[in-house]
Amino acid sequence: AEFMATLGGSNTLAPYFEDGVAFYHSGLASDEREMVEESFRRGVVRVLCCTTSLATGVNLPARRVIIRDLTKGMVDLTARDIQQMTGRAGRAGLDTSGSAVVFCPSVAKFDS
Repeated sequence: AEFMATLGGSNTLAPYFEDGVAFYHSGLASDEREMVEESFRRGVVRVLCCTTSLATGVNLPARRVIIRDLTKGMVDLTARDIQQMTGRAGRAGLDTSGSAVVFCPSVAKFDS
């Protein structure tokens, strides 16, 4: 609660923070993105739903990463993109283990 008071003001994000949940996407203002990142680091936010905008450029490790789709818009994610996202799970020195769950709509698509 004390940390929540220091966050200041996004009315859009506030109701979710109360339940330890937040969202992150490129449409958030930079101060909102920073607020979400810091809240996740401190454990105020325990569930973070995000787009691929968080996959690169931000060092934000997690215990579990769930990827629900293998596309970004109409473009398939590359193996490197997927590796980058799953690599957030269970960072050495921070967690003893980590896991990644990837929902793949069509295995045949990736066989070739």
